[in-house]
Amino acid sequence: MLNWTRLIFSTILLLALLPVPGLHAQYFTLGSDPSRAEWRQLTSRNYRLVYPAETDSIARVYLYTLENVRPVVMSQLNIDPDPIPVILHPYTTQSNGVVTWAPKRIDLFSSPDPYGSNPDAWIRHLTIHESRHVGQVEHFTKGIYRVFYYLLGEQVTGLGLGLFASTYAMEGDAVIAETQLTGGGRGRNADFTKYLRAMYINGDFRNWDRLQFGSYRHYTPNEYVFGYVLGSYVRYRTGLADYIGKYFNAPVRYWYDLKLAIDPGLTLGGSDRNTVLAESQRFYSNMWRQDYLSRGQFTSSNDLRDKPDRLYTEYSDPIYITCPGSPWDGHVLTIKKGMETAPKIVALDSTGKEHFIRFFAGTSSRLTYDGHSRIYWSETVSNEASPLEDFSVVSCLDLLSGRTMTHKHRSKYFNPAPSVTGDTLAVAEYPVGGPTYLTLITASEHDVIRRIKAPENGQIRESVFDGPVIYSTVITDSGIGIFRYEDGKWSETAAPQRQSISGLKLYGRSLYFSSDLDGVLNIYRYSPGSGELVRVTNSEYGADYPWYDTDGGLYYCEYGLKGYRPVHSGAGELLTDSADFTAPFKFPMAEYLTAQSEKFFPQSQSDTTGKSILDAEKYPSRKYSKLLHMFRLHSWFPVYVNINRLMSFTFDNFTETASAGVTLLSQNSLGNVISTAGYGYVRDPYTGGFFHSGHITMDAQILGNLSVELGLDVNNRNAVTNAYDLSLGTQFWKENRHTPLISARASVYYPLSLNSRGWYRSLTPYITWQFNNDRYYSYTYSPSHGGIQAVNGTPVMRHILQYGISYTQTLSTATSQIFPRWGFGISLSGVSPLSTLHYFGHYARFTGYVYMPGITPQQGIRLGLSAQKQFTDGKLFVNAVSSLPRGYTGTVFDEAYASTSLDYAVPIYLGDVSLGPILYLKRLQLIPFGDFAAGMTPGTGGLNLYYSYGTDLKLDFYIFRLNFPISAGVRYARTGPQTGPRNYFGLLFEISFT
Repeated sequence: MLNWTRLIFSTILLLALLPVPGLHAQYFTLGSDPSRAEWRQLTSRNYRLVYPAETDSIARVYLYTLENVRPVVMSQLNIDPDPIPVILHPYTTQSNGVVTWAPKRIDLFSSPDPYGSNPDAWIRHLTIHESRHVGQVEHFTKGIYRVFYYLLGEQVTGLGLGLFASTYAMEGDAVIAETQLTGGGRGRNADFTKYLRAMYINGDFRNWDRLQFGSYRHYTPNEYVFGYVLGSYVRYRTGLADYIGKYFNAPVRYWYDLKLAIDPGLTLGGSDRNTVLAESQRFYSNMWRQDYLSRGQFTSSNDLRDKPDRLYTEYSDPIYITCPGSPWDGHVLTIKKGMETAPKIVALDSTGKEHFIRFFAGTSSRLTYDGHSRIYWSETVSNEASPLEDFSVVSCLDLLSGRTMTHKHRSKYFNPAPSVTGDTLAVAEYPVGGPTYLTLITASEHDVIRRIKAPENGQIRESVFDGPVIYSTVITDSGIGIFRYEDGKWSETAAPQRQSISGLKLYGRSLYFSSDLDGVLNIYRYSPGSGELVRVTNSEYGADYPWYDTDGGLYYCEYGLKGYRPVHSGAGELLTDSADFTAPFKFPMAEYLTAQSEKFFPQSQSDTTGKSILDAEKYPSRKYSKLLHMFRLHSWFPVYVNINRLMSFTFDNFTETASAGVTLLSQNSLGNVISTAGYGYVRDPYTGGFFHSGHITMDAQILGNLSVELGLDVNNRNAVTNAYDLSLGTQFWKENRHTPLISARASVYYPLSLNSRGWYRSLTPYITWQFNNDRYYSYTYSPSHGGIQAVNGTPVMRHILQYGISYTQTLSTATSQIFPRWGFGISLSGVSPLSTLHYFGHYARFTGYVYMPGITPQQGIRLGLSAQKQFTDGKLFVNAVSSLPRGYTGTVFDEAYASTSLDYAVPIYLGDVSLGPILYLKRLQLIPFGDFAAGMTPGTGGLNLYYSYGTDLKLDFYIFRLNFPISAGVRYARTGPQTGPRNYFGLLFEISFT
């Protein structure tokens, strides 16, 4: 029987802990920065910034910018947020930010974006976007939520966000803020909206659920794009510059109106969301179609593939290889990734046939060719010792040997460009804390030749050699421009401006790149000597990744509804249309939003007095003690909640998630120490009795990835005595009614992340100590004396030491797949008793699995293997085997045991079915399986065989338009001979919070 009261209550708790993109809940942690970091803090009127001491200068700029943009960012939200901590993470090459609300804080990754197309300075872009999220969430600390705060603490915001806020609204509005407060911003970037533009021009109008939650067959832009296009139209439709403030205020003011869980906009006198979506699609399709028809004849090109890909696929960086002796001479090398495949480098021969070369990194620069025998790129590699420190290295593919080589594994080098002679590379270097450099290194060993500081304190992006001259794209406060370095000096070649410049290349004496200067991504030629700018393509939806061949033809990628396809246009097919950086395309909606906002913003748009923050003498920092800030109580429950069970919510454990009592939640601002304390009035499932219980846990990353988990539970039940009658060979247990159970555990583990070259690798050694005061006792019975004689003296309590090491290596799982295409994992573990050697023996186990391709690109195979051995000679008790074939429900105590399993995953597309606002069905997972195992009976050595076969059938869906995917279904298994039923049916249930 399902306990519906606890099910409903557990659902409410899940919503309270609900994470949304950009916002995260209790138990969310980014990990630890390197242990060498010495933390300092600066406090201003609205922020307390915590940062590593070596980044003091850049930290002050961040704090000043946060205060500077705050008035205008918050004005449209009609909110004045309370002060909030900000944590600066400078050691990772990620360029991002995260707003967390339990405990509330902003995490900012300060390394600038090396690969994107945004022309704005990273600090301003990031602070505007993340500050907007702070204002959005602050609404759910007001009104009725202030009352709920006394029941739940800071996590009360999760309840409001889970029920009423949508990721598209939050992220779309943050993009609108970027667009109206900067000269760039993603609303002025053609690359950002290119897929929706192609969709709408071609009449591909999708329903709400498919746009919000995506599809496994039809590519869908993310919530940033959908949210921006819809949110900008609503701003236009209503004429309200502060619409978003009213949107978030509505479910707070009218919290009792459950219709707002479906559509908060209803309270603003507007139409329902489906009507607004249809209107926005007509509006944007008309605007984009008019622009499309005004562009004249489009550049003709030839597809380099012999056949198109079935699902959405993106090719990039097509390079024609002229390398005699290479197996790819005369081929076009390109990167391929998509809904059916993880990133990889492939070669297309003259017939268009594809040849696999190697898998490729998920985060990397564009490819570049030295014209001889090497292809270069930069890619992110993880730091095995710290999750918040990684590196960017330069790698190269030797076209003669086929080998991939990497040097200087702890560098932060981006966007390599080979010299004409091939012996030198120019890279963008982003040291921790800035500034950025143009760095020259040797091509052979990557030794530094020279470091050159970026002009105007800007950000070096891409570079190219022209003999002894180097041209670089540089992002400054005024936008992105092209600068020339010669004879030790920088000079401006093309003045900074706000349209994108990407993929910088040299052909002859001219520079080539892609830009959205005319409102669509196209390829341009720029002559540094004369300053002439020419558009060479007129693309329907986007042209990128230019590479010239020796005959003056152009290899590039052309965008369409099925992604980027590799194409070639001959020299005679290319254009020579004059262009001008000073006369860029004006994006109509972006211009409207900016004009509308300027009338609404406060007269004083910045805090000029805040500039004193930049002066270390006037505004000294203070030491930040990690020890003194280890605990930060932020949330609580008026019941006892087992957080681990709650976050791994299943039908098997939901009745154990909560009971009468209280729970306190703590997490430090650095996010690497998580603690809980609780009191519960709990029920013992074995005896039915109720107990006053206490619980304490702590999970801390103490030195980089080195982590410790501690736990103590008192009085979940009474302790028991397990007794063994040596005379009769039988055992029994009895409850010790006046002895509370005490359970303690301590784990130390060191997960090492070894990601590189497209493979996700993890190596984790661990050791765990467990104790409880259940007693173990053996005796003989002597009828002549009428008593019991102890054999091993007093009863003993159980101490266990578990230890092991695991390694996994997989490719990323493509959107349409259930299993990764390739991968494997192995684990070796053991258990040793520390105080019950007479009763329990040592235990050893091996597990492993392999992922392999199925018949189609979406299908996959998982082969599992395991073996375990218990050393039971002279022992009285035997541990149960770790896992029986699926469908077995009993317990088996075999001395030696081995098993194998085979799963075949078949995703079945359902057509993206929407059942109103209630249910959205994305996919059916059909996973037939077969399990086989053999074990040896202790003492006799008899062979026991176990087997089962059956299938899992799971439905992937969203319910009530909540922002997390659910998989639910059934498992049927037919088992081999056993005591009990041979036909097994079980429920399957999963919720993903990532």
